[in-house]
Amino acid sequence: MNLTGIRKPANLSDVKNIINKAKNLSLYVLRGNIDLETTESIKDLVFGREASDLFNGKIIKRISFRNCLFDNINFGHSNFKSVEFEKCYFKYANFLCSVLKDTSFCSCEMNYSKFSGSKMDSVIFLNNEITCSNFEDLNAHRVKFMSTDLTDSSFKHSEFEDSGFINSILRSCCFSHSKFNNLKIGSTDLRGIDFSSSVGLLNPIDFLKENFEWENNCLIVYKVFGVNYDINPNWIIEEGSIISEEVNYDRTLDCACGISVGNIKLISIMSFSYGNKQVWKCRILPEWLPGVVVPYNSICQVRSSKIQLIEKIPYPRSL
Repeated sequence: MNLTGIRKPANLSDVKNIINKAKNLSLYVLRGNIDLETTESIKDLVFGREASDLFNGKIIKRISFRNCLFDNINFGHSNFKSVEFEKCYFKYANFLCSVLKDTSFCSCEMNYSKFSGSKMDSVIFLNNEITCSNFEDLNAHRVKFMSTDLTDSSFKHSEFEDSGFINSILRSCCFSHSKFNNLKIGSTDLRGIDFSSSVGLLNPIDFLKENFEWENNCLIVYKVFGVNYDINPNWIIEEGSIISEEVNYDRTLDCACGISVGNIKLISIMSFSYGNKQVWKCRILPEWLPGVVVPYNSICQVRSSKIQLIEKIPYPRSL
């Protein structure tokens, strides 16, 4: 990540003077626990280690930091509310046991950061580099990591609710002993990831058992041909026909190559969009089950490498 711009040094006194004198800053409060509050942005400043007193253990709200450099700053035990960090560089940032709400980090470089023990609510990480960082014992509610590189970071013993990782890199990350409730994972690199002893991720075995029909140990699925893609010319669409396709086993992809099939509920819900397309009841034999992929975000749809057509059925619009 290339962060450019002219920055000038800032320490506690400098920042106070800048905020008090700058015309584009409409409010600065310094009393009690409310240490830093403004309705505008602080730009192009370098915060050295001596400026940690400005942030450590403080309440910081309604501020935008743009193109700033934070060198070994201790944000620990602070409370952030409606704070924006954009195109900022963090060198060994420490957010230990901080509380962040309605806060965003956009296009920032903050490798080797410490967020352990932090609580986050409605926080967005967009297009950042946060590799080799510590998020252990994180409590995350409505936290979104989008287009963010988190390689070699640790999320051990963390809790996630209504959160997600989209178009991000979680290579060699550790989520052991973590809890997930409605976690969304989409188009994300999971190579080398560790989910051991974690709970709450979509379990493919339980998902298929609870959401699909089974007949004679065969998985019953439904296929609508020609909805989003042309029918494979190698397929013969008739009763008893066996069709196959190369399948993408990446569970972070909701849509990928393979034979996309669903349960009867999905067909009923989506029937309005099918037009005159053919709907077929199909089976997946037990020996073909290793070719079934259940995406992490699936509701009632999977993809398979091989299915057998049983019979054409009318649209199940009444379900």
